[in-house]
Amino acid sequence: MKYLTQFLFLLLLIGLTACGATATAEPTATATVAPTATPQPEATATTASEAAAQPAQAGGPAICRTESITSLLNLLSYPELTPVTDSDWTYGGNADSKITIIEYADFQCPGCSGTSPILDNLQYQYGDDLRLVYRHFPLTGIHDKAFLSAVAAEAAGEQGDFWAYHNMLYAKQDEWSGLSVEEARQKFIDYAAEAELDVAQFTTDLKAKAIGERVINAEQAAIAAGLGGTPTILVNGYFFPTQQLPLSQEGIDFFMNLIRLMELQYDAPEQVIDPAKQYQATITTQNGDIVIDLLPDIAPVNVNSVAFLAGQGWYDNTTFHRVLPDFMAQGGDPSGLGLGWPGYRCDDEIAPDNVFDKPGLVAMANSGPNTNGAQFFITYGPAPHLNGKFTIIGQVASGQDVVEAITPRDPDEKPTFDGDTILKMTITEKP
Repeated sequence: MKYLTQFLFLLLLIGLTACGATATAEPTATATVAPTATPQPEATATTASEAAAQPAQAGGPAICRTESITSLLNLLSYPELTPVTDSDWTYGGNADSKITIIEYADFQCPGCSGTSPILDNLQYQYGDDLRLVYRHFPLTGIHDKAFLSAVAAEAAGEQGDFWAYHNMLYAKQDEWSGLSVEEARQKFIDYAAEAELDVAQFTTDLKAKAIGERVINAEQAAIAAGLGGTPTILVNGYFFPTQQLPLSQEGIDFFMNLIRLMELQYDAPEQVIDPAKQYQATITTQNGDIVIDLLPDIAPVNVNSVAFLAGQGWYDNTTFHRVLPDFMAQGGDPSGLGLGWPGYRCDDEIAPDNVFDKPGLVAMANSGPNTNGAQFFITYGPAPHLNGKFTIIGQVASGQDVVEAITPRDPDEKPTFDGDTILKMTITEKP
């Protein structure tokens, strides 16, 4: 998990000002850079300019303001390259796979040779959940056999053996990369014989204009999209930052959570509740249900926000990522790290007589006044140091035993396991 912390720290450096240490820890929604002395729920840190632009509402009605996470994450997407067609070379999975990895590569590129077995291993680990796609990006300006090796792979593909030949080219890269173009051509023909291909047909296809044009078109598409080199990895259409994250199952899972955050952004919550009515939230977990009596009469804006997000599936398959015994369990972030918010922030709705005096209180995590997003926490007991700082939106009506059974998990200790899963949250009107 160390690299995940480093990646988050990089994000903090480029886009956030870290929260300073406080006398008591509080629930906040971004991983804390400096540990605090006593646990407090944590919500995403804001930049100095954002904090200045979000004054507390002095007696006015609470509102929600747009604040997208998109500019912070700055993930590069390539929608023009995302569609996978019948002309693509695909391996494993199918069109319905959860993850599609598109690799733009050059057979003469040493880095691509090292990436190839890693991708093979990922496909093995994910099985049908992962579809691999290979696309040619021959760097002809620096690799004199890049074009010819791509054509050779296509020629093998004409005989239904693209992937085996692809693997052979990378495995034997040291044999042919230093040869002259003509020597390499003969070597590729020898490889075709070794692969038990029709050598005569392979030799003909190695000179075929149509196959050469296919490689040129792939190269031009990569250049037109602004890809900078090889290997370039796209995960579900987003550039995968191999310099910040490892190309591993854990790295891909983390990146998929970032994509999910990017694609679950809203300008503001739609109005989905009537503050004059009463509602319950049911959090379905792997260990049972937690039923919460919501407080729309006290916190109508924040209760409505949670109800809206629940209806959008925001909480589905998220985790309790921060669970501190005798204090609270915090969840509701698709990243699983306390990084995410839904594209807007809502003001506090704090009633002076609504205090943290018992277990089972449900409140919004924040990073300071008027910064409520989607993350919430449930208390294990009285927490008077939170009074006046966090918006209470409900009280557990049943299932406190489920809350007490949530697996402890302190992100500051860099745990190697995910938190307990929130399968879904459902909002119902009370009769």
